[in-house]
Amino acid sequence: MNKQGLLEEESLLRVYNYKEHPSRAGYVVFFFAQANTAEIFKQLLANENIVFEYAPAENIGDFHLFGLAKSDFKRAKKLNYHAIGKTRPKLFSKVLFVLLSVLVGLLVLAVVAGIWGK
Repeated sequence: MNKQGLLEEESLLRVYNYKEHPSRAGYVVFFFAQANTAEIFKQLLANENIVFEYAPAENIGDFHLFGLAKSDFKRAKKLNYHAIGKTRPKLFSKVLFVLLSVLVGLLVLAVVAGIWGK
């Protein structure tokens, strides 16, 4: 199933990377666009002894799909967040953090100088 197939039922802004299985009641499908995130999720599921079915991405732009029982959903959802967290880019790199800190410091100095200058 390609990205469009997963998105066509709902809005284009998907907040979650899981949904109910379209043809098997009692199952949930997790989907990942990045192979490394899918691999981490697969390992986490195996470590937790959660039974799942896996369908790798077959074409460029396809998702890696995981089907599992709804009874395991809560545990799998937590593992999903761990897998995504391990592969997502850091919000602030050290360089950006230093730059923002210097800019905030300069802004504070400018405000203090403006108040004392009156």
